[in-house]
Amino acid sequence: YVKQVADALQYAHDKRLVHRDIKPENMLLGRNHEVLLSDFGIAILVESVHSQKTQEAAGTIAYMAPEQFQAQASPASDQYALSVVIYEWLCGDRPFHGSFPEIAVKHTLMPPPSLREQVPTIPPALEQVVFKALAKDPQQRFASIQAFAMAIEGASRAETAEGTHFAPVSEYQVKAGQSLTSKLPEGTVTLLFTDIARSTQLLQQLGDRYERVLTTCRQLLRDAFQQWNGHEVDTQGDAFFVAFARATDAVSAAVIAQRSLAAHIWPEGVEVRVRMGLHTGEPEPSSEGYVGLDVHLAARLLSAAHGGQVLLSRTTQQLVEHDLPEGVSLRDLGIYYLKDFRDPRDGRHWQNTPWPASRD
Repeated sequence: YVKQVADALQYAHDKRLVHRDIKPENMLLGRNHEVLLSDFGIAILVESVHSQKTQEAAGTIAYMAPEQFQAQASPASDQYALSVVIYEWLCGDRPFHGSFPEIAVKHTLMPPPSLREQVPTIPPALEQVVFKALAKDPQQRFASIQAFAMAIEGASRAETAEGTHFAPVSEYQVKAGQSLTSKLPEGTVTLLFTDIARSTQLLQQLGDRYERVLTTCRQLLRDAFQQWNGHEVDTQGDAFFVAFARATDAVSAAVIAQRSLAAHIWPEGVEVRVRMGLHTGEPEPSSEGYVGLDVHLAARLLSAAHGGQVLLSRTTQQLVEHDLPEGVSLRDLGIYYLKDFRDPRDGRHWQNTPWPASRD
């Protein structure tokens, strides 16, 4: 898998393209078990070092190289991000956790925790290769992503020849079309749908600037989802579909996301308001995510929400009402009939309770 991702990145780098958002969610497993690198939405074409002065910081916080926080992304930044992914594959956890500022500081200043202290069977040579690619200074990493992959392969082969066996990636149960992360949560799951309210009007207002605003919005949302263990099921345009194993995590992610959006300084005259709908149920896992009435119900809740508002189904409300994030309260809207759900008995189960995310 590492070699396949590295080959794809090397091809992009040879074309002077930097991906800037390497993470498990952007690595898809094809029908023939090949890895497909996806989502080049924030990739940049680096014509020269000087052209990077016009960049904006972009990426997924958990996987961003130190230089990306200074808007100085380069091919070495993709190598760093891939090394974070490999670190996660090897031990089951990312090297750095915390709030956005905390993770940024750790990426910039702190060495990653030892892999072998967490998984003693990891070969020392392999740990050294991963940590070299995680160097804070891009110049201290491997000369290319291909050289990094070859070093990984060499360290693995050397240990295998000596009789040491480990299979960190094969432990992940993945299906065709799904990302190379642990499988989506099953059983009782809280589903979150989001989109930007009046996005067409915003696009007409911003013109060419809309893409930059959309990228920032996506980044703020993804940071909140990842902080609270969200599984990104699907992304289309300005919309997200995310699953959480715990209802309280879903609500916390929604609150953090709304507050981050409200606190962000947008271009003058621009107001980005995201609406959200949450419902807890038992959707049926499928090869492309989830199916079932619970999915449709959560989507209908989103449609009923206004910009900046989060709607909860009664089921979700009952699970979280005694364990809300600090400064958050619920407002009862009473019985609400959602589109395509016409049975009044069912309607009573979908009592929606929104709160302004900035309510303190």
